Amino acid sequence: YLQWRGARSKVFNVGKYRREVVANVERKDSGSSASGLCSANFFDSQNADAKRIREEVAKLAMKDMEKWLENSQEQNHGWGSVAILDATVSGFGFIFVAVLII
Repeated sequence: YLQWRGARSKVFNVGKYRREVVANVERKDSGSSASGLCSANFFDSQNADAKRIREEVAKLAMKDMEKWLENSQEQNHGWGSVAILDATVSGFGFIFVAVLII
């Protein structure tokens, strides 16, 4: 709807970033193809390594979202730009969606 109305919009899905990062780690460790799928252990709040990766991918998505918003300011034709950060906060068990309008 937003794009149809002339607003630039984009969804930044943290899960997609996570799957890409995990697949890259799996490829590096095993030397073969990887799916990027995670076991339930990956989302355990006591798993410090996984927590670090989850935080890192959220930061990557937010950084990309910020860059996209900065670049789209010049191209919004007066309608503004909407960026949606789609992330599941597994430690709290809810979905968080942030919408920024510039």
